[in-house]
Order: sequence, then C-alpha cells, then structure tokens
Amino acid sequence: MKHMTQRCFIIMPFSGKKNNPRNAKYWNSFYDDFLKQTLEELGYQCERSTASSRSIVGTIVSDLFRSDIVIAILTDFNPNVFYELGVRHSLAHGTIMAIEKNQKIPFDLAHFGVIHYDRQDRQGFKEHLVRVLKDVHMRSTPDNPVAEFLNANDISVIRISADIKYSPLDTNNVLGLAEQDLMIVGQNLFGLANDYTKDKIFAALSRKPRLRVKILYADSRVGSQTEALSQIIDEAMGEQFPKIDAAFQTWISEWRKSFPNEADRLEIRRCKRVGNVSATLVDADKPTGIILIRPILYHTNSNSRPCHWLRRNDSPRVFDSYKNALAQIWDHGDALAG
Repeated sequence: MKHMTQRCFIIMPFSGKKNNPRNAKYWNSFYDDFLKQTLEELGYQCERSTASSRSIVGTIVSDLFRSDIVIAILTDFNPNVFYELGVRHSLAHGTIMAIEKNQKIPFDLAHFGVIHYDRQDRQGFKEHLVRVLKDVHMRSTPDNPVAEFLNANDISVIRISADIKYSPLDTNNVLGLAEQDLMIVGQNLFGLANDYTKDKIFAALSRKPRLRVKILYADSRVGSQTEALSQIIDEAMGEQFPKIDAAFQTWISEWRKSFPNEADRLEIRRCKRVGNVSATLVDADKPTGIILIRPILYHTNSNSRPCHWLRRNDSPRVFDSYKNALAQIWDHGDALAG
C-alpha cells in the first residue's frame, strides 16, 4: 500500500522522566529505526514534532493541521503528546494512536482503536498499521471522540478566521497545502495579479509536478457585470480590470513559454458571473481537501473580510456541494489564450 505523496506527522515524547530507561536517546532511536523506517516503507513522508521554545501555535499546530496522517505515541502518558492529540482531533480526521503493549490506554480513547506495539517486533507493528491505515483512508468510522460527536449530531464544521493572513486562504498557506489542485475564484483578483504572487505560484508548480492551478475571475467584457461590481463592491474595479487582464495574460504566456509541455497545469479563465463570494478550493479530490469562502462585504478591505473554511473529511456532503457549484462556474468560463 503506497501513498508516496502522503505526509505522516508523529507526535511523541522527546525524553523520559527521571530513572526512566526511555530517555532522549531511546526516543530518537525509536523514531528513526522503528516509526520512520516503517512509514517510509509504506510510502509516507514522515516527520516528528521537535522540541522548540517557540509557540506551539506557530509550529506544531500547523503540522497537526496540514498532515494527512498523524500518529500519536501514547507510551508513558506524556502530557504534551495528549495535548497535541486533542488539538489534532479537533482539526481533522486521520489520527492513529499507538502505545507499548504492556501499558493501558486511557478509557476515553480505548474504543477508537489503538495499536499495541512491541518495540522488538517492527514487522508486527507494520502489519497492524497497514490495517489501520486502510480504515483511516476509507473513513469507515470516526477515529476520535470529536469526530464521533460531529458525526452523531450531523454537524458541519465551518471554521472562521477574522483575517485572511490567519487562515489557510493566505496565498503562501494554500501553496504550501496544495499538492494536486488549487482553484482560486473571485470577482476581482487585482491583489493576486502581481509579479510576486506569480513567482510564488510558478515556484510551487515547478516544485510540485502533480500540482495544477486554476484561477477564475469576473469577465470585464460584460459591461453590466463590471458596472454592478464597481457600484456594489468597489468603485475602483472598473479601472483595475484591464490591468488584471494584462497581468494574467502575461502569466499564461510566460508559463507556456517556459513549460510548453505542461501548459495545462496553469489555466486562467474569465467568467460572466462568479457569484457573490470569493473561494479557494485545495486538493478537492483528496480526503484532506479544503474549501475556503469569503463572503462579499460591501466596501471593506479584502484583508479584513472573515474567511469560512471547511475540510472535506469533516463534512463530505457539504464540501462536495461547494465543489460542484464551483466546477459549474468554472465550466462556463472562457480560457485566456496567452
């Protein structure tokens, strides 16, 4: 079972308590020779949490959010591991718990399935892990108490960020997250159509050979649409559209010139109607796909509009409804020729 582009993040102790033989040297060896080796044999990119004096919010939480799979080593009941496990459970599906076979799992988590491993039997751990990973990817049952509650109560988890830079909608964030597909939709993408962002997107496309980027914005050739957007949302829109058109035409020309055999990996379209929201769709066909929505708030700075975002694995039906609506809008767009 190979998942070469999947990322597995390990949360585990760094060292042991006084007189505990499982010290820092032990845990480093356990990670390198037992966990990492096993995950890489299964085709996963494997990383572990590292001790840091920096805020957990800016480091480990990001890894807990972005990773396809998280494995929590509960051996010795390290409080930091349990805290990080709780954070992951609140963020995403795809968490696997493991504990040394002679230790007892806490009652609250026992019925979600835990791998009881033998440090001297890596093959046994690998075989058990393969079975658990299959269930995780099939999403056959909730893998944690939070997911169980949401599933039982049919709750769609819509997360809100008050500012773009604190959400995955930020360009740098989505380019880091997207592995296969990135789609950006907006009435007026004046803030996007600049050389800095172009260079960022080109670099991501060059670095990630499976990535495809789609950009859709309002067609300024539809006079009634441009006039309405300029009056309702931003009076400067009418003046900005020609600059947007020219910039995006340059993007297409430069990409096709530099990568003639991969022209279809960057596509930009103009559409007669893109709706009343801006949206970003990241890896829509992956279990970890994300949809990010910004409602139009009249005459407000774009960076201060709240963002609503949803992960596919939190509510697949709601996610697919957004995905299908955006796909229909995309299909009615006219591609820039470059």
